[in-house]
Amino acid sequence: MLNLTDIVHPRLARQAANVGVSTMNSWAHRGYFDAFDGVQTTPGKARPFTVLDAIRLNVMKEFNIVGVDPAASSKIVTRPDFTSLVESILFDSRDDIIIGFDGFSMVSATNSMTIKDIKNMGYGNFSHIDLSEAAMHVMSFLRATKGVPLPSAVDEDNIEN
Repeated sequence: MLNLTDIVHPRLARQAANVGVSTMNSWAHRGYFDAFDGVQTTPGKARPFTVLDAIRLNVMKEFNIVGVDPAASSKIVTRPDFTSLVESILFDSRDDIIIGFDGFSMVSATNSMTIKDIKNMGYGNFSHIDLSEAAMHVMSFLRATKGVPLPSAVDEDNIEN
């Protein structure tokens, strides 16, 4: 059984989130992981990530795809209410949570609410992702690999902090 606080190898976290090494290094260099749960490391050493951090990485990647700046998404994924949403997906078996960002604040809703409903609540440029899908993708990947990083041709153990 995986817990959100379990430590996973950086390569495994990166693979679970499907984030490239250069993206990881860039985000680490810019400090986007500073509020993550994984232990801080010195430059040139691998940063351990928690299972929750791997989910955060995947959500940041998904937000990046829909046009949300990584600096903004890193603030979203480290909020306590974000963690509560992930816990409700994993432990309360919720499978209908979307999460969005309107340029100023985080919005969460169930899939039964349409984007039009959310915009009618006063949110303008609403970029959203399916948080349930993003979290379950990472959890499925980590369960399938049983915490063992997949082999890679590139040594990715030197991801900066």
